[in-house]
Amino acid sequence: MQAHFSDEDRLHQRLERFGVDVQFALDHREEWRLAFPDHWIAVYDSRLIATALGREELFDTAKGADVPLADTYIDFVPRGSQFSSCSDSGYLLDSIREERLREHGGSG
Repeated sequence: MQAHFSDEDRLHQRLERFGVDVQFALDHREEWRLAFPDHWIAVYDSRLIATALGREELFDTAKGADVPLADTYIDFVPRGSQFSSCSDSGYLLDSIREERLREHGGSG
């Protein structure tokens, strides 16, 4: 028997997993600051899946990891200072909003 999850359950699961990825990035920020200064990083499922000097290059590399980019934590690691986890978390929320609108036939 297959479990049935509501839209809210799926949303909660995605946000919870995303929060774990944000914490993973925070836990590794100093290590990555030394290893990848001035690089963009992508984290999915508690794994660093891509690094790149440019944001577009990062997206291209991350696409090759075969993970949903909308659910991937992306941030920039500046040289010489701690980075903060705030860059692209809006992508997840935008993706979820668009998905819900499609599912329910609504708009904006």
